[in-house]
Amino acid sequence: MEKEFVPYELALRMKALGFDEPCFGVYDPDSTFHEIRSIYSISFLNNIEDRVLAPTFSQAFRWFREKYDLRIWIESNYGVAKFEYVIATTNPNFIDKQFNDLSAYKTYEKAELACLDKLLEIVENK
Repeated sequence: MEKEFVPYELALRMKALGFDEPCFGVYDPDSTFHEIRSIYSISFLNNIEDRVLAPTFSQAFRWFREKYDLRIWIESNYGVAKFEYVIATTNPNFIDKQFNDLSAYKTYEKAELACLDKLLEIVENK
């Protein structure tokens, strides 16, 4: 189930950008392995001072789409077992209107991670 959640390092960067939406999980600040704990109530979440929310990939991509108008798609690289991603926007705050990464990632999940990392980089450098 953990593969459904944004990794700790990327979730921490999202937190620095202001991500603070209800999530199914939170990274446990007392764990050296950044374990995901289930959230049973918002009050539980609010009691964790050093909380780092653990959004799902779907939540993360939706957040970038709604907050920054950064839209993504990941596709198979012309029928071979490789994947690439594209990020597009109509947001005038970004000089480039499209960011293509035509690298051939071996799995969809690796392309997804690379795409999320690029989204963070784009907004951090804005």
